[in-house]
Amino acid sequence: MSGANLLRACALMLALAACSGDSPVAVGTGQEVPRLTPPTAPITVAPATMILRSTSSSIHQTQMTNLRLDARDARGADLFPVVAWATSDASVVSVNSSDMIVSRITGIAVGTATITASVAGRSASIVITVLPALTGEGTLLVVESFRVIEFQYPSSPGHYYYAPEVRLRETANGAGAAITALDFAIPGFGPVPSCMTFRRVDPGAVLDLLPETYGDFAYAIYKPGERASGTEASMTLTVTDGLGIGRKLTATGPIVPGVLPTTYTGGSGLPTCVT
Repeated sequence: MSGANLLRACALMLALAACSGDSPVAVGTGQEVPRLTPPTAPITVAPATMILRSTSSSIHQTQMTNLRLDARDARGADLFPVVAWATSDASVVSVNSSDMIVSRITGIAVGTATITASVAGRSASIVITVLPALTGEGTLLVVESFRVIEFQYPSSPGHYYYAPEVRLRETANGAGAAITALDFAIPGFGPVPSCMTFRRVDPGAVLDLLPETYGDFAYAIYKPGERASGTEASMTLTVTDGLGIGRKLTATGPIVPGVLPTTYTGGSGLPTCVT
């Protein structure tokens, strides 16, 4: 057989081998070449730590916000697993079906619901409170924290005073509104005079109302001979917009034991209550 015919025969044999069901052989090596297989679904490894994060634990009806799952392996490196999101009550808080580490929730009705993110048999949860919807456009405030400190002045032992502490966040990037009144209810007390004030609300601001000032609390509730009969207080806050329309925001918080501040800060210079 001529050299040309021999080359043609070899080429034909190689072509037939490639078309057969056998694994191909690398020419000149005698070693089998691994056959390519279709990719399989990614394997999800259970994170060592999982934390569910939100900008706030409360939203209003029709308001939407994002939740983010912070997942890390045993070395502390970030993971980006496939996440299963769920809500304990879709009639209160709905959650989208995204399988990413970020998911959007929407407040549907007043109440609370638990949102859970699950990965490979592990889960993390957060409780979301839905507050009543605010009417109109503009400023949207959420209560980040609210508590009332029960304390006594050293010069008045046996007399109990109650100092509210409130932190708010503006989430709608609105403008032209101000907090004009704060009303508190202490269990065991009768009506408490309204705290009339004026505090401008700036877009995206975090507001600490009634902070400690000049080594004392900015505002304290007191009635001779009275002490709280429960462990939880309530607050109603009035926000007035540029059109003079007032809207109410309510919250409850614990009554905790405390003492007078021991440091002198010089005060914040912010307006306080006028009862």
